[in-house]
Parts: sequence; structure tokens; C-alpha cells
Amino acid sequence: MVFVALLAIVRVHAETRDAKLIVYGTYFRVIGCGGGGIPCTEPNLCISFAQNIYMSGTVDLAMILFRSSEWDNPAAYGVTGLSISPGGSYYAQPGCYAFARGGDYPGHDPGAFTITYESAEIDCGLRVYDGTQIVTIGCEREGSVTSPLRIKKGSTTYGIVLVNEGDTKASKVSIQTSSGKKSLYQLSSLSLLTKLANPSTLPTGVGLGAAWSPNGEFLAVGHITSPYLTIYQRSGATFTKLANPGTLPTFSGHGAAWDSTGESLAIPTLSSPYILIYQRSGATFTKLANPATLPTGPGYDAAWSPNGEFLVVSHASSPYITIYQRSGTTFTKLANPGVLPTNHSWGIAWSPNGEFLAVAHYTSPYITIYQRSGTTFTKLANPSTPPTGNSLGVAWSPNGEFLAVAHTGLPYVTIYQRSGTTFTKLANPEILPTGICGAVAWSPNGEFLAVACGSGSSYITIYQRSGTTFTKLANPSVLPTGTSLGVAWSPNGEFLAVSHANSPYITIYQTNY
Repeated sequence: MVFVALLAIVRVHAETRDAKLIVYGTYFRVIGCGGGGIPCTEPNLCISFAQNIYMSGTVDLAMILFRSSEWDNPAAYGVTGLSISPGGSYYAQPGCYAFARGGDYPGHDPGAFTITYESAEIDCGLRVYDGTQIVTIGCEREGSVTSPLRIKKGSTTYGIVLVNEGDTKASKVSIQTSSGKKSLYQLSSLSLLTKLANPSTLPTGVGLGAAWSPNGEFLAVGHITSPYLTIYQRSGATFTKLANPGTLPTFSGHGAAWDSTGESLAIPTLSSPYILIYQRSGATFTKLANPATLPTGPGYDAAWSPNGEFLVVSHASSPYITIYQRSGTTFTKLANPGVLPTNHSWGIAWSPNGEFLAVAHYTSPYITIYQRSGTTFTKLANPSTPPTGNSLGVAWSPNGEFLAVAHTGLPYVTIYQRSGTTFTKLANPEILPTGICGAVAWSPNGEFLAVACGSGSSYITIYQRSGTTFTKLANPSVLPTGTSLGVAWSPNGEFLAVSHANSPYITIYQTNY
């Protein structure tokens, strides 16, 4: 067995083509070669063990083939390959392409297995300021340190990944090495968002809030100016406005909320009945009968419990929140919680398991959190460190561990970590939003936090989370055109919609992760 050490920088992408599941990369760290009877010295055959490629699923036997060019026809190189089993870990030589095929074996379905990849670069907590923003620098995994530039964190030594200047992942920070000038690898170098073309039919006024259906097919936008509600159907990256519902809000739609089935859409409005509930059939939206007991003032937000049993409306006028229990298409108001929010309620959000309900509102403590047991909502003790001003938006991370609140007053966004029923404020991000913020949203994987802001120049701020640290990413090259009032990730994380003042009133980004 021959051992070599090469730079551990790996890019892997998977796709299905011609009944083959294909994984290809640029650089691999080699720890061994000569497997399958093919010598390491063979120039065009990169047979060996490919790093961090794992077989899973229904696999009896598969083959993995490596070579350095022309990935369409591995047989042309006469590579016999290397037999591997599910759960195996394999490594390949630099610049090679990896092919996983099962079709050579009778009775084996080539599509019955998948390949996943674990990045060779990790976030070890290293941050640098590059003159315009704080960026995250990539480190080599513990136990695979080859870089001459290293950093020690506690008892662990990490290698700092170095790349050639001009590499797409090169940061603006460079050092001189024995092999020439190298740049530190920037783990979060990209602007996360790329703006899509505007829908051909735009909302007619200021966008106050937006929400995606659970399958990502529909995007509803509540806005000022009739029809007060605009619903788009998505096909790929194209958004087509649907016909208006037969019954429209009578005044501004102040947001939107879909239930977990995507068949019910709730629209809080600024005029009576303050909440409109639609039932969807295909692309047709039919208004349901109003609840017998309506909210007592203009509706600002609405949120369905994860199981769709409860619908909460935040509004002006006491009791500031109205909670309904649904049975079919009938909505019955529950008794008010024993302790109410202290003033007008704005953003509301359920924890992913439906146990907690967070309400952002005016007047201290600015955030009220309830624990639900059946149909009873009991107020929890306030966080020891409350938000610093009137709270306008609130959102739970997908795992329910973090709660983010957008508010007036520096730092404009406050992030809590939950342990049981205790909420502890985290350290502020190093770079804060530039002004008052009104809405927050987590990406479906919990890695990114989007903050919609109402003043300052950027209007949208995106943070990347690593543990309990939140690092601001570069702004999109095209920003919303005015005060951002709502923000929502599509369920698969591919799109981010921002509703805002100034035409086009809705800006939709495609994500780059």
C-alpha cells in the first residue's frame, strides 16, 4: 500500500444520467491506492478509495470507477473498477471522477442506491474581516491536517485550507508559502441569493407579508391596494399569477399563512372580519364562512399549528391574540390565555412540535411565549434578557432550539437558545442589521437566518449559523427596492421571497446552497 498526502479540498455533485448515479469532483486527498489490482502509477486510472463517499439504501453490490476525464463513457477506459459495499469509506486520486454503477449486476436496479458526500472543509470557528465583511474560513477536518498553516482551538489543531489566488473559493486574505502565494479558503464566500426575474404580474401595492405552500408550488402575498391578495403558482423559477379568489379582502392583506396540507390559506386583514380563510382546490381559492367570534381589531399576522388543529391571529385591541380550534371548516374561538400580551401583537410563530407559541408585540416584555397543553395556553417566564424594543416578527428554528425576534432598537434582532422552557439570549451577531427589522425567517435546514429590515440600505440581512454563532453573509447583488416587511423561505430552501415597499413589492431570490 502506498500512502500520499495531497490537499483535502473536495467538490462533489450527484446526478442521475443514463441510468448511472454519478459523483464527480476536482481534488481528493489520497490515503491509499492500488486497490482492485490497478497500480497507483497508471496515469489515466484513478482507482483507489474515494474520500467520504458512502453507499446506502438497497445495494447488494456496486462498482465505483475513477478516471480523470470524459465522464460519459467509463467503459472506454477499460476500468474494471473496485467492488464496494454499503457503509464503506473510499478514497480517490486528485482530479478524478467517480462513477457508481449497479447495472452490471443481474437483478440490481441502478437507481436503488444513493451517494452522499460530507464536505472536507469544516467551520472551525475562524473568522476574518476582509475589508468589506466578516467571512468564515474553511479548516481541514481533525485527523486529516496537511496544510502548513494551522490554528489551535482548545486541544485540537486544525489545518487552514489554502487555495490558489483566483480560485472561486479564495478569500481576500493571502499568505506566502513555500509553493507560492496562497489564499485562505472562504467557506461562506458566496452571496447566498440570486434575484429571479420579476413575475409578469406584480402585486398592486406595498407587500406586507408572503408565505409558501408546504409543497412550494404556491406563493401568497398580502399587500396594500386592491385586490389586497396576490397568489402565484410556481413552475421551476417562473411565477404565474392565479385568478383572484371570488371573495377578496376588503382592505390590506397583512400577510399569509398556509396550513400543513396546503389546502387552507389564512389572510389577516386590516378591516373586518380581520381574518379570511380560504380553502384551495387545485388553483381555485374559496372563502370559508367567518368564525362566529372574530378578532377584535386589525389582523397583523396568522399562524397555523403544525398539525393544523389551531389557527392563531395576532391583532390590535385586547386580547391581542385570538386562538381558534378547527374542526373541518369550522373555527371555534378558545378561551383567552390567563395572561395576555401587553399590547398590539404582530408576529406569531408555533414551535415545530406545536408545544410553544411565541408572540411578538408592543410594550415590555416585547415577547410573550406560551406553552400549550391541549387547548390551554400557559405563559412562560419572560426571558431574562428581553428584546430592546417593540417586537414585530418572530420565528423558530426548524429544530425548535432557537427563537429569533425582529424588533425596533439595537441590535434589531435578538436570538434565544431554548433549553426546556428557558430562553437564553445569545451573543449578538458581530455585524448587525442596519435598521429596524420587522420579520425573520429560518432556512429549512436551520443554517441560515433571514432578517427583513425597514431602514438602512440593505433591507435584507442573511446570517449563517454555526453552533450559536451567526455570521453575516454578503448582501445579494440586487437588493429589495424598499423597506422589507416580510420574508419567507420555500419549504425546500431553494427560494427566498421578500415582500417590501416600492415596486415590484415582491422580490424572489434563488438560493446558492
